[in-house]
Amino acid sequence: MVPNGWVDGRVEDLLLGLESGVSVNGEDRVLEQNEKGVLKVSAVTYGVFRPYAAKAITSPIELARAKVNPKQGQIIISRSNTEELVGASAYIDKQYDNLFLPDKLWQTVPKTNSNMKWLSYVLSSKHCRYTLSNLATGTSGSMKNITKGELLSLKIGIPPLPEQRKSLKSFPHGIAVLQPLKS
Repeated sequence: MVPNGWVDGRVEDLLLGLESGVSVNGEDRVLEQNEKGVLKVSAVTYGVFRPYAAKAITSPIELARAKVNPKQGQIIISRSNTEELVGASAYIDKQYDNLFLPDKLWQTVPKTNSNMKWLSYVLSSKHCRYTLSNLATGTSGSMKNITKGELLSLKIGIPPLPEQRKSLKSFPHGIAVLQPLKS
């Protein structure tokens, strides 16, 4: 049973889709100022986005292949990672024009009737993380994968948009309120 005004829904009810980058070669070092880089999967963990977890793109050919930047107001989700981190997600609080997504990270493309910050809390909740981890497949214990279909069909209770916005005030310090960061 869902609260009054809420609907039983799925993640796909809030999104137009998911976009991803491509596998781009880069140098594993700290980016210099204004240098372009491709994110590592470690850039997204436990509701935290780490833009410094990137490899420098030094080849013009590789740079031309990079297409998707992390966009303000979106969520980045790891589609491939360890069993513990597959499905990890983080809200993007600003635009990152010098960074690009690899093929192992998705970015939300939201519908107008959805609040991505609210959805980021839901996706980082213990229940959603547990469910996504159990859906992950792969023969290697160090690398598990989820499909777009599995993520998009994940069942969630969805409040009306004003309630999504209102509920964010309950969590002024971010996702750490729902799930503490691990060291």
